Amino acid sequence: MIIDLHMHTTYSDGKIKLPQLIDLCGRAGLSAVAITDHLCSTSHFLGKSAKFLQITLHEKNWKTYVAEIEKNRNRAWRDYKMIVFTGAEYTRNTFSHGRNAHMLAVDMKEFIDPSLSEENWLRAAKDQGALTIAAHPLKLKDAASQTYYLFDNADRFTPLIDVWEVANARTFWRQMLKTPYSLIASSDLHVASRWPSWRTKVQCERDPEAIKQFLKNPLSPREFCFVYGKADEVSHTVGGTAC
Repeated sequence: MIIDLHMHTTYSDGKIKLPQLIDLCGRAGLSAVAITDHLCSTSHFLGKSAKFLQITLHEKNWKTYVAEIEKNRNRAWRDYKMIVFTGAEYTRNTFSHGRNAHMLAVDMKEFIDPSLSEENWLRAAKDQGALTIAAHPLKLKDAASQTYYLFDNADRFTPLIDVWEVANARTFWRQMLKTPYSLIASSDLHVASRWPSWRTKVQCERDPEAIKQFLKNPLSPREFCFVYGKADEVSHTVGGTAC
């Protein structure tokens, strides 16, 4: 199974509506995806700006977001045998790159206040049974997106983070292969034109809980593959990296 647990829609800063994203992924042959729109911390100016610009989840639109994912989850399974997780990306952006932090909660059940500290937000997500993922934990080529705070403070966050991204979009951090962490590759998809990207190949039961448990175990064998081609055709992979 090829899975992608980091994707965005028009509920935050993505350019693809949720139903269209489901069809893109289903027709491409993905087996499981997570919708993880941004949930921005409003304790800083950039988070407040995101709320003003309506490019973030918030408490008032959370129920609508969950309801639409649920509706499309049933359709995705019926039409494509594809699992769809509800998720969110806790997003703390500041003007100090060394303080930015992005974290995913996959299979999130209830709204979690983004004004919480990173540790408390992760604890709340895990209390709901969500899979927690450190999103792009190292420097990206885009200087405005540097989010290595989690990695630099791994002693604090390792007990709370289940999986760390080894690849995001078209960037692969080989130094992550030297860590003891459980790893995942994700597209961080925002627009259909960026479909070619890294994703993860797993071998486990096609079941939400089975996928989460498989990923939590750093010894579970997986492969990171670059998926290319157009978003509306069957996926092709190249250059897999085994782990």
